[in-house]
Amino acid sequence: NDFKGTSFYINKLNWYATREAKDYFDELDKLDKQNVSELDAPTRMRRFLKYKVFHKLPKRLRSTLLFDYYYYIKLGFLDGKESYYSIFFRTKYYRTLVDSKIDEAIKTGNKIGETGTWD
Repeated sequence: NDFKGTSFYINKLNWYATREAKDYFDELDKLDKQNVSELDAPTRMRRFLKYKVFHKLPKRLRSTLLFDYYYYIKLGFLDGKESYYSIFFRTKYYRTLVDSKIDEAIKTGNKIGETGTWD
């Protein structure tokens, strides 16, 4: 509970979404150029799951699966409406925002610039 309000949290998620969209393109460039065998096994597995499995799923299905995992499987529903909002913003809203920024960059051909600070 940092008591900074919903607007602050949404601005923070927007900043992180821009950062993750930039990292997505940077990582794709690295995966093409980098020798994957140089990485340790857990890092290779995480990158494989994120870039070869997660990002290949349909966009709306990804965010829904994440929401269902945190809200139902991890029992987030037991923590009340604040938990619902938190999980919704972290999964459905945030993932959709990242996907829209990635799609926008692909469609317009513009690179995502530096993000600066979010506070």
